Amino acid sequence: MTLKWCAFTGALMLAFVFATLIHKGVTADPRGVETRWWDGTVASKEVRYPNGKLASRVEFGDDGTTVISLNEWNERGALIHSKQRSIEDGTVEEKQFTYDGKILVLHKLWNGDELTFRAERTFWPNNGKISTETINTEDGLVPAEVRQYDREGNLQMERKILDNADAVTSMYSNGKVTSRSIFKANGDSWEEMLWDDGSLKYRSKTTRLDGEQEGEGFTPSGKLLFKLTGNLQAKVREVYAPESGKLRLRQYYKGWGMVKVEEYSLETGRITRVYLIDDDRGIVSAVQQFRADGTLATVKQLDVGDKVVKTTTYDAAGTTIVSEQAGGTPETIDQDVFLDEVGLLNRVEKGRKQ
Repeated sequence: MTLKWCAFTGALMLAFVFATLIHKGVTADPRGVETRWWDGTVASKEVRYPNGKLASRVEFGDDGTTVISLNEWNERGALIHSKQRSIEDGTVEEKQFTYDGKILVLHKLWNGDELTFRAERTFWPNNGKISTETINTEDGLVPAEVRQYDREGNLQMERKILDNADAVTSMYSNGKVTSRSIFKANGDSWEEMLWDDGSLKYRSKTTRLDGEQEGEGFTPSGKLLFKLTGNLQAKVREVYAPESGKLRLRQYYKGWGMVKVEEYSLETGRITRVYLIDDDRGIVSAVQQFRADGTLATVKQLDVGDKVVKTTTYDAAGTTIVSEQAGGTPETIDQDVFLDEVGLLNRVEKGRKQ
């Protein structure tokens, strides 16, 4: 009985092996695909070029879908792309190279789901020097640090999120900070610009709650050049003579457009001239001239090209019109009186280099 049972069992086993071989022959893995014998999940997959060289190879985890490693090569066998999953925490390190495989152009650390990343570096493809760098929070949702570099690898921009949630952006030139802006967690914003020796060039503040704006510009020696106050609807810029600290101009804005400029005497402090600006046409529409005692002397109406079309003369008190005539003596307008913050600072910079 025992021998018969053994013979029967042996026959069954041989039949099972034969059936398994037949099944395997019918259900053989596609070319380049390797599956696990115990459950049929994909273990790895290879793709080859027509010349037979390996184009890519992917290795999968036990579930048959999670990529453990990936490598891609060009037709000459140079590695151009790779991914490798960490056994410890599941993060994925990715690298991309130029098509010849010689220069790394991307180095990225993904979170395990590969939907968000923790860190990324890109490199200039011509020389391999760093181009950008981004370091995110661990969840990959917020960029905690961002940097940009020029083609020689010199830092140009750096942005950081501080512990108090303020976002600080610094701009660099020749290794020195040239400007710094701070976007506060409450929505307020601050900005600073620096001269090449590190001294304060310009600073401004905008309050989110009421839209109020403040700004100041300084010479390299620290003397006040201008001061801005107001909001998005209306603001005034006072321009000073740095040598004496006396008021030279007042520029009035409505929205983004300049609508009036008042010019002052550095000797007397009194107003000497007012330019009225037609913001729609972008021209000076009238020039008011004042006497040394501050009374209004004449008003000239201007057209395109600063052409005087009408001249009105006032009495000694500056209140009563004594004459009106068509045309009038040409009006020479100094365009520097219309310079904004950038123009005023650039003029100082130009004066330093002359």
